[in-house]
Amino acid sequence: MSRSKELPSALSPEARTCAYEIALNLMRLSEIRDNPRSKREWNQKVNMCLRCLKRFKNLAREQGHGDGPTSVLWAYAVISEREGKRFVEENIDRILRAARACLSLRA
Repeated sequence: MSRSKELPSALSPEARTCAYEIALNLMRLSEIRDNPRSKREWNQKVNMCLRCLKRFKNLAREQGHGDGPTSVLWAYAVISEREGKRFVEENIDRILRAARACLSLRA
């Protein structure tokens, strides 16, 4: 099998947008993690991440989430739906890496 056939396929535009929104919100959470004055913004960003992860999960399922970075972000989306805010808060860096990896897939 050639190397190009082993690479995961590109995300749909909608799934790419979700991955981008997830990454943006998680980057902001990383910035405000140690700022106790930003509790309201913290909760808003976590809730936005949860909504985007759920949307990504549904879009990736429709597209066939496949292998590689897409399946990792899909797995985080499934877990976040079950575990909720605490999971996202405890795994900001891991989820962010998965979202960035999805965004690095060829368009």
